[in-house]
Order: sequence, then structure tokens, then C-alpha cells
Amino acid sequence: MEQSPARDEGCLPVDDSVEKPPEPATLLKEGEAFLVEAGKPKKERGTMSEEKRHILVVDDDVQLVDSVTTLLESVGYSVSYAYHPEKALDLAKETRPDLILLDIMFAGPPGPDGVEVSRQIHRDPEIQDIPVIMLSGVKKVLDMPVHLAHDEDYMPVKAFLEKPFEPEQLLAEVEKVLGSL
Repeated sequence: MEQSPARDEGCLPVDDSVEKPPEPATLLKEGEAFLVEAGKPKKERGTMSEEKRHILVVDDDVQLVDSVTTLLESVGYSVSYAYHPEKALDLAKETRPDLILLDIMFAGPPGPDGVEVSRQIHRDPEIQDIPVIMLSGVKKVLDMPVHLAHDEDYMPVKAFLEKPFEPEQLLAEVEKVLGSL
């Protein structure tokens, strides 16, 4: 057996059977893939080739939409969004999301509020099977106790989240609703 040059130079012996560590770029790519997979809702975990669940976010608060989009994409969801309730129905028909996150109150010119949009979604045979989670800042704006509840006719939604909400609350509610499908 031939000695390695390192042994001849008085260094510690080198075991040539030990694998070299992977390149940093390879480690980074594998680590990112692992984190994306680990952050997915349980029902979506599996092979990386699985199709992402799609969520439509409808809110006139640009910062909230950006934050929610970043959060949802960071755990593996595909996200589209609209800032105006009038665009929500068209976008829902176009993208066929698995879930819609819908604000109740919208600023700006007169138009439908989130409650009316949820009713329109519920009445439209093309999109009525898409669940809706209502996002509400009503308590904060009105500064009074308001209890919102699911009602198949008046407010046909799966859940309510009161703004401001914690990221964990949103992810838990999203996973709960999508997991029940």
C-alpha cells in the first residue's frame, strides 16, 4: 500500500475512503428544499414535485397582502391577490384557488364588501366550492364587541380571523380549512 504524501510530510494520516463534504452550494440547495418541504402543511408534505395549494388573498391593505403572501409562500403555498373586492370573483374563476382569504371592509368607492363577495362566491356554481376565511378588523375599527359567526345564508365562510392576527393563527386556520377538504 502506498503512503499518502501527507504521511510523508509528518501530517496525520489521511483516510482516502472518507467522502469529501459536499460543496456549499449543494448544501444550501438541499437545505432550502428541506425547509420548504418541512414548512408545508402536513397534507402537502411528500415529494417536491407535488403541486402547490393555491390561496387567493383579497384585501385593500397592501402591507397585509404583502405580509400574508410572504408568509404563505414561505411555507409552500402559491398565492395570488386582489386589492379590490370586484376583482375577487374574476380572479377566483381564473385561478381556481383552494382557499380565499377575504377582508370584510374595503375602503374606496362604493362597492361590495367582503360579506357580499362571500355570498356571491357561495351563489356562483363555478366557484361555490372554494372555502373562504374572512379577515376582519371590525372590532378594532368599531371599538366595540362584535361577534362574527358562520351563517350559510348571511355569511357563508369557513372561519373568521380578527385583525391583527399572529402568523401562527393564520397558518393554523388555513391548514385546518384545507385539511377538511
